[in-house]
Amino acid sequence: MEKKWTAAWAVLGARWGIQSEKAFRDALAGILEDNFGAEVINYNGYDDSGEVFGKPEQIELDVII
Repeated sequence: MEKKWTAAWAVLGARWGIQSEKAFRDALAGILEDNFGAEVINYNGYDDSGEVFGKPEQIELDVII
């Protein structure tokens, strides 16, 4: 039973972390766009050559222009 609860808490924590990261990113993007005229781009892609992490892996970038 304890393993089941531990797994449930891990799932909730991961979900909360993703949601809070998105909320922070959206808030910061709004500040930069509204006050400084910047454009914020979120890029999700796949690094086939393994240049970023040393092996092929999903990557995410936040770019401010």
